[in-house]
Amino acid sequence: MRSEAKATAGRSIQPMSMCVPLLFYVLAFAGYGLYGALGSRVAFEVALVANIAGVVSGVGEIAPSLMEWVRNVPRSHPARRWCMQQGFVNGSALAILAVNALLQFQLRGAYAPPAGLPLLLSGVGLTLTLLGAYLGGTPSSQRDTVRIVRPGAGMAEPNRA
Repeated sequence: MRSEAKATAGRSIQPMSMCVPLLFYVLAFAGYGLYGALGSRVAFEVALVANIAGVVSGVGEIAPSLMEWVRNVPRSHPARRWCMQQGFVNGSALAILAVNALLQFQLRGAYAPPAGLPLLLSGVGLTLTLLGAYLGGTPSSQRDTVRIVRPGAGMAEPNRA
């Protein structure tokens, strides 16, 4: 689909903006894993900060994605359903990671917070985010085969970012 938000080179910034929360989710998962394995309080704090940063950047990433879906994907096009599935998966991941961040933030002053639940929740959230990235990348890899006729255009136009 055509992207409204463009970088300086004319490319869509939406796929690039997805990398920021993904980086924080990986860091949170690794930090919670280190905390579980070594009991390092520093690893727990780093994981908690990364988890919160991932949720904040994930919320910031939702806006351009939602704008792309509402403004650029026609209602009758099959890509709309595909994008809805991707949004549901990414939204579920964001909700799981937000709950994890909230739970761990409340336990940050405890002597020894449990290690299993944050690792499990961040792992599920990371897996769902990777699945959402795959779902989001699939239509763009097939964009040359998808054609949309825009009103007033008079002819089929290939979808190019």
